[in-house]
Amino acid sequence: MEMYWRDRDQVRGCEDWFGKIASKDYAEGRSALSLAQAWCGPIALAGVLSLHPDLGAFNPARGVVEAQTQFDEFTGPRNHDLLLVGDAAGGRTVVSIEAKADEPSAQSIGTYRKDAEAKRSRGESTNAPVTGPRSSVHLL
Repeated sequence: MEMYWRDRDQVRGCEDWFGKIASKDYAEGRSALSLAQAWCGPIALAGVLSLHPDLGAFNPARGVVEAQTQFDEFTGPRNHDLLLVGDAAGGRTVVSIEAKADEPSAQSIGTYRKDAEAKRSRGESTNAPVTGPRSSVHLL
């Protein structure tokens, strides 16, 4: 989804939208600010996803808050803060969103795969799958 201010300037997130609101309308309870607060989250998400060429046209069809998925038989369920399923230019797409405020980010899938390959090359065992996801987008 693309959003524009007066059909001219693209709005990619909250700061873009809030910066366009007239000072007389920038107050709690005013419709301009209320609308921006309600919609800026999805717009910010669309703006971040559009930074990656494979996700620019992502159209979410379903979202699950605190979704749990199972990747393999070695670990427990994976908790996703928000899991979106929809379509992008390449077909059916799943986007997992991990919200971080006061905690460190986990390693990306690419780093996980490299670490597992390094362990295997040293003859160490690992439960990491030999095959798996081939791409990962790690946006901050």
